Amino acid sequence: MKPETLKELMETRFAGDVHDVTVSRTSDGFRRPVERSTVIATVERDVLPDLVTALACFGRLHIACGLPGIACGEDLELIYVLTLFAGQGPRRELTVVLKILLPADDLCVPTITEILPGAQVMEREAQEMLGITVVGLSDASRMFTPDLPEGFFPQRQAAATDRPEEVS
Repeated sequence: MKPETLKELMETRFAGDVHDVTVSRTSDGFRRPVERSTVIATVERDVLPDLVTALACFGRLHIACGLPGIACGEDLELIYVLTLFAGQGPRRELTVVLKILLPADDLCVPTITEILPGAQVMEREAQEMLGITVVGLSDASRMFTPDLPEGFFPQRQAAATDRPEEVS
């Protein structure tokens, strides 16, 4: 699938809920360069599970990394990095970056674990580190920071100044 085809499908099927869809290309290698394509889109959180389901219908879909969060003023931008056609070789794989803007007063996003079970670890980590709520997550217990005080989120920008005195 060409990245432009995916861009068009996302814009038409999810019109109004998927914005600012772009395609970028990079080239890796010297003797036999491989072009890699990335489709980047801003997504309304309510359609995230439906969009991920649609992507999975095209081929093998893999969550590529943890869920980074970027401060946008008081709001938070949560980023899902997915690989479509995962494991089918670098010439076929397509990276899909989904950005979800979460308002500071409503830091929640629906889970995608029913479509991608491997996303559970990443979503749990995002809850712990960023202080978001992943709605529908089957296990929301802390994995990495069981000893930190409630309400302290290490990867939030404010965490640098709000450090607890001592964690035992």
